[in-house]
Amino acid sequence: MPTRRPTLTAAVAVMLLLSGCAGAAEGPSAQAALLGCDELAPSGDLVAAALTDVAGVEPSPVPAMPPLEFDPFPMLLPAAGGLRCSWNAGTPAVDFTSDWGYLSVEALPYDGDAVAVRGVDGEPIASSRSIGGYDAVAACRDWAFECVVAASVEGVWMQVRLQWPAFNSVSRFAAVDDELMLDRLAAVAEPAFAAVAVAEPERLDWPVVTGEATCSGIAPKAPPGGMPADVLPEFTRVIVERAGVVACALEGGRLYIVPGGSELVEGMLREPDFDGAFEPLDDRVGYPALGRVSGPGGMLVVLTIEEDAYLIDAGEAVAYARDILTARVADYEGPQRDESLNAPHIDTAEAEGLALVEATAAELGLTIATSYPPERRRCEHPDGFPGVTSQIAATTEASSTPDEELFERVDRYWSTRGLTVYRPDNGIAAEGAEGDVLSTVSLTTSEYGGGPSILVQLACAVDELSGEPEA
Repeated sequence: MPTRRPTLTAAVAVMLLLSGCAGAAEGPSAQAALLGCDELAPSGDLVAAALTDVAGVEPSPVPAMPPLEFDPFPMLLPAAGGLRCSWNAGTPAVDFTSDWGYLSVEALPYDGDAVAVRGVDGEPIASSRSIGGYDAVAACRDWAFECVVAASVEGVWMQVRLQWPAFNSVSRFAAVDDELMLDRLAAVAEPAFAAVAVAEPERLDWPVVTGEATCSGIAPKAPPGGMPADVLPEFTRVIVERAGVVACALEGGRLYIVPGGSELVEGMLREPDFDGAFEPLDDRVGYPALGRVSGPGGMLVVLTIEEDAYLIDAGEAVAYARDILTARVADYEGPQRDESLNAPHIDTAEAEGLALVEATAAELGLTIATSYPPERRRCEHPDGFPGVTSQIAATTEASSTPDEELFERVDRYWSTRGLTVYRPDNGIAAEGAEGDVLSTVSLTTSEYGGGPSILVQLACAVDELSGEPEA
């Protein structure tokens, strides 16, 4: 295994861990009395009030970082020379449907005299409050599952955010009155703004990670190109630029390299609630930050090798992690992507799956309104990713939800084709071999709008030579 070159001094690491904030790299002001979380948020009562739910139950907040976010970059804020302090409402985030809430106070030096927080239409939200004498944006962005107040304070982008789970329609935090929530966030923001406004410049000179990285050679299946900066939200863009994050395009996702960020990321993964969100992978030995967590785009893998950190946000994230390990580590002997299991018969499988969708619709007298092209992704298996899974969906024009008569017709039709039919809570489904492909097919109320949906999920792995499904 390669020898790791440290980028954090022990004194800085201990100081940051004790403050409840993520670690940062060594820099020119490493020994300075940097502004910390205890000064940005001096009142635990204000934090508790901001995390009080719709029922008025005040929690006992604990320092913790939100591990589940649509945007992976805020967790890299310390790499960009910023500070992030955050607390949960007592319940760690385990998925996007559980009922959790996180409050974050974030500070990021940047060259600007105003902040740009955008609405769902992409337009900047106008400043609507004065907080500590600074014009501040204050908005609850339900589409982003957060409420935020933000302002430019003496060359520092300051913001206070409350986040709740993206797919929990009954979140006890999302139901809090918007104006009440913004009042609470403003109360948290006021002392934070004041602390930054009076701090000497050297106290705001949080260290920035440094280094160089390239996409070349580490993800051989990746097409060229990165992420244009102009598609990023401004706060994210500043983080990316200051931290020197390198973006690499992947099939079905992106790879982000943080040069010099390994120590910071490994420290972050020891923070609550990050320490419970990422599960170790089999080949984790020697790479203490290699882990995974389900993300909205598929899988998020965080990997460190020597001095650099890698964030892989893609459906095939684990397979790409193995590619990177193979490319970067000469003596890596862990599981690798098995190119013989890229399912050369997947096109045939998808054609048969689509035929099953169309035949089912015809048998039921349903007209297909929209057919969604196959979505390919790696499927998880105890010993790695053995192959490709593919999914085909069709929405029918029928306006009603599936009823018992339709279920009975489906049952008869699928049974004649050698499929074993069963009844999950959300519709009707079947499993079995259709042609050479082991598949699961289901009929449910549409997830896409319109009438009933027919969905076929194809085999996890198809053998290269025989076309028969693997056990």
